[in-house]
Amino acid sequence: FNDRQQTKSISMKTRIFLLLLVIPLFISVTPPVQASGSSIAAIVNDEVITKRDVENRIKLTFIGREIPKDKNFRKNLETKILDALIDEALQNQAAKQLNSLANEQEVESALKRVAAANNISVDKLESILKQSNVSKNILVNKLTSEVNWAKVTSKKFYGKISVSDTEVNQAATAISNNAGETEYHIAEILLSVDKNNSDKKAKALAQKIMSQLKQGIPFQALANKYSQSITAARGGDLGWVLPDQVEPSVYSAIEKIKKGELVRNPIRTKDGYMIVYLIDKRVLETKQTKNTMQLKNSLVQRKLNLKARQYLKELRESAHIEKKL
Repeated sequence: FNDRQQTKSISMKTRIFLLLLVIPLFISVTPPVQASGSSIAAIVNDEVITKRDVENRIKLTFIGREIPKDKNFRKNLETKILDALIDEALQNQAAKQLNSLANEQEVESALKRVAAANNISVDKLESILKQSNVSKNILVNKLTSEVNWAKVTSKKFYGKISVSDTEVNQAATAISNNAGETEYHIAEILLSVDKNNSDKKAKALAQKIMSQLKQGIPFQALANKYSQSITAARGGDLGWVLPDQVEPSVYSAIEKIKKGELVRNPIRTKDGYMIVYLIDKRVLETKQTKNTMQLKNSLVQRKLNLKARQYLKELRESAHIEKKL
């Protein structure tokens, strides 16, 4: 492969699931599974998470890719997947208690949005799953908690959140000032350089990770395992950033690549080494400031997300959780 081909390390199949991290979905809930003691991975209150659930989620995470055989990588991946499934169980339980489960129309609508976001049909999306020997139900189960959680947090907190005219005006002014600039949606893997981790060691690990990405291992999985940024928990997703919100060396690298590509080499920043994947980019327009209601809703959603994270933490602290994996 030449350098340009190597940067295209994440296929359409993998990009689909990176996009799923940021697209709101509405999916129905699958009832708890009965399991024998030897097949139980965790118990969350009265709900069982099986080892098969963990295996199925791993298959989904690595759709279209070979799962690495490294034992340490596998163990770390299983731990991350199990933690995610525990969170989802708590989210689904909260949705059930509040009678906030999604209906079939919301499921169908969700699948259409996912397909549209990837410029493919629903049939093509289902075909990709089938070709990868991944049941559609596994995807449905993964997305269920996201949708139910959105409904739970909206029901519990939306009416209690307020956004002032001053906040809206400040946000509108910021957007207006940035009109015409290109905004980048990026994912990162950050390897810190400090007294406990030398430059040489961090650089070597960054090069190793780049090699694994070029072999087809999903960015999300490697971010979960290696990244020392707070974004690791969400697969490295840093969200949308403007040029002045990242270091010059990072901006210089991302402006040279296309949507769906990796930077060519790890980037040395003030904190360490950063590997960046460009999920998407867009040009900000002045007209974005005209829709005050849309801007206000965005600010409300930001505050809602903070409430949601705190509430999930509280659910974890009060839940009966037994890990057996």
